[in-house]
Amino acid sequence: MNALWELLQGAVRDCGDGPFLTDLRTKESFTYGELLSRSERAGAWLASQGVGIGDRVGYVTKNDPAFFELLFGCACRGAALVPINQDGTLAEIAEVIEDCEAKVVLTDVPSEQGWTLLDRDLFAGLSAGTVEECAPEQDAILVYTSGTTGRSKGVILSHKSLTTMAGTLASVYDYQPGQRFLSMLPNYHINAPVVTGLACITGRSHVFVTAPYGFTNARFIFRFVEEHKLAVLSLTPSIMASLLKFNPEGSDSDLSSVRQGLVGTAHLPEDLWIQFEEKFGFPCYQGYGLTETTTWATMTPPDERKRRDSAGVAIGCEVRIDEENGDEILIRGDIVMNGYNRRKALTKKQFKGDWFRTGDLGRVDEDGNLFITGRIKNIIKRRGILISPEEIDGVLRSFPETTDACTVGVPDDLFGERVVSACVIDDESLEALAAYTRTALSTYKHPDEFLVVREIPKTGMGKQDLQELRKIVTGEKCQEIAGSFDVYRFRRAQTLDMPIICDRIQTALLRGGSVDFVGFWGVGSRRECAAPDVAALDRLEQFVSAIDGAAGRQLASMTLILADIHARCNQTSGDVYEPYLDAIRLLAEERGLKTMRLSEIWSKNQLDLDGVLKRMSDADWVRKWEEFSLHEEFLQQASHRCVGDDSVVEEYAYRYFVTICAENPVLEEVFADDVFVTYNGPEFRVALPQLPMFHLHSIKPGTAAKPWFLD
Repeated sequence: MNALWELLQGAVRDCGDGPFLTDLRTKESFTYGELLSRSERAGAWLASQGVGIGDRVGYVTKNDPAFFELLFGCACRGAALVPINQDGTLAEIAEVIEDCEAKVVLTDVPSEQGWTLLDRDLFAGLSAGTVEECAPEQDAILVYTSGTTGRSKGVILSHKSLTTMAGTLASVYDYQPGQRFLSMLPNYHINAPVVTGLACITGRSHVFVTAPYGFTNARFIFRFVEEHKLAVLSLTPSIMASLLKFNPEGSDSDLSSVRQGLVGTAHLPEDLWIQFEEKFGFPCYQGYGLTETTTWATMTPPDERKRRDSAGVAIGCEVRIDEENGDEILIRGDIVMNGYNRRKALTKKQFKGDWFRTGDLGRVDEDGNLFITGRIKNIIKRRGILISPEEIDGVLRSFPETTDACTVGVPDDLFGERVVSACVIDDESLEALAAYTRTALSTYKHPDEFLVVREIPKTGMGKQDLQELRKIVTGEKCQEIAGSFDVYRFRRAQTLDMPIICDRIQTALLRGGSVDFVGFWGVGSRRECAAPDVAALDRLEQFVSAIDGAAGRQLASMTLILADIHARCNQTSGDVYEPYLDAIRLLAEERGLKTMRLSEIWSKNQLDLDGVLKRMSDADWVRKWEEFSLHEEFLQQASHRCVGDDSVVEEYAYRYFVTICAENPVLEEVFADDVFVTYNGPEFRVALPQLPMFHLHSIKPGTAAKPWFLD
């Protein structure tokens, strides 16, 4: 007996020549019969690598079609497949590989880690081997999940769990032979392998795969639907919200082929559900479950029992409410996991007898409808009183002007925890929202603080990321980002402005904006770029990348002000500075750095260099120059930059002083929201625009020399 292998064999007997999968990226298609042949060869290759019953096979992937031949190849050997997020860090991937004790590791893309590249030639020429007998309870797949609260753990699902769930979905939603499904979720989570994978095989349906949903393909999804006459779309609430954003008046594409949308991975708000169905004209059904329950334990019935305020009814399993533990939802049945990999204590803790403890709170009505009311781990304890953030969020979302909301508890020395509600809402509506909340909630449930945010952070599967939101609210995320660049690797000298810079980072995290840095790029005597320029630009790119990496998104921008006016002031020939600055512009843009000519800023603000330099004869300006705190330092620097006697050096320095005095107030206005970066030390601050300032090394740590002056 081998349940997964028998599932595939049954599909081949019924429709071996029928299409199983079409990859919309490569236009490659293959039949159920070809899937069987590929799976047999995959099994033979795994056997040649010593893979047998109970072994684990790592697969670093997104949603390559080879997933299914590898899943069945593992089943053929009695082994378990371990899909791993290709976009994870090397440390995260290595942690999974070590935890699952993978016998072999394959990958979709070339790597330097010694993983085997899964290309079309890897299994070529191999013949089918022996199909191992294994019990229904045999491990079939390990899916690593951290939910929204902690370290990832390997969820072990059996042959029985997968085939039971696939059969239930195919039966409830009437999967039909040849029916066309759109899959746009990654295979390293359980939804896609089951909802648009094994359930489609159970129904002998046809899967169309595209890249995981994102901004690169969001505008084309409905075109795919029209072109290929797709009948069922696998959706998430975040995908639905995004499609509405891109198509606020409905789609121009013909969606008449769509029979239904199946919505999973996160709670589907009722108003989003209604709006989506009204705009696009096809019904949607949601399911509730966890990775530990092989996706959906409850489902919206596709009939008159459909309710948008409910998570559906239990199908293929049992659901009950544990009143002894605050109304926790318990689930029992063949869809429940075998346990957590190498975490026996956690597995034991997660079960009450043979009932799986979901950690979610809810109630079941007389018709069997499940209503989710909260999550145990999310409960806020303020002054010893337990508060459900989900209840608060329900009230916040019911306010007409609120797009989304999420409430978390943050540590507080006085209260234990404070209640902080992040709301996607206009600033002008916030006061009305607070008043509305006071009428709809008991006093002890009122949020202590409302924060206006551009969006609620989400996990890769579209769930609200409470851990990330809590880090933002408490300022921990801001400190992580500041720590990514305020270090010796980049910092030449301490700045007094880090509190201001951190305020701007925090504002960007909450409001979805960016943290913008700006600085001068000067001119020396070279007409062409040299190695020091490249090294310095590389460091600026690394500076921005470090911030973006810590933020987990594109947060920082860098603008270089190409100082052609300073070159003219210093009487540098245009034959020198023009080609040099043009070359710098190209190199900067290759690294994602923006540039702007200083002369453009002068022109837009009605500044004229010749007119400014006429001030030099004014007695007041002569006095200001003589009293300037950096007078001697300017003279010293001028002596290195020009040839002549003391009077020539004096004029050179004085010209530059008058020039910067004219432009600094303008730069302070133009870049009022930016952070100024400079290779100068803090002692030169008085000569620079009075903006929040960060002092940088130039070409490497410990180097203050400006690259344009180096050979």
